[in-house]
Amino acid sequence: MPRNPQAWTHNACDEIVAKRIYTGMTEEQVIAAWHHPYKINQTTYPGHTTEQWVMYEGGDTYLYFDDGVLRTIQQPSE
Repeated sequence: MPRNPQAWTHNACDEIVAKRIYTGMTEEQVIAAWHHPYKINQTTYPGHTTEQWVMYEGGDTYLYFDDGVLRTIQQPSE
């Protein structure tokens, strides 16, 4: 997905305004919807990077990215 917000889909923009995230979003879109992560744990392989974002100090929500694209959202069960 392009890094230019003007090139983001209408769906992505609607979700960002509503403060919601979904798999397939870019890092920039997630930051626009929520905020910067509390902590980032990064693993780099030849030609590939994965990141785990800890969204809150207590570690309540974890986001997993592959090469800058959100692949998994892990939230505590209610």
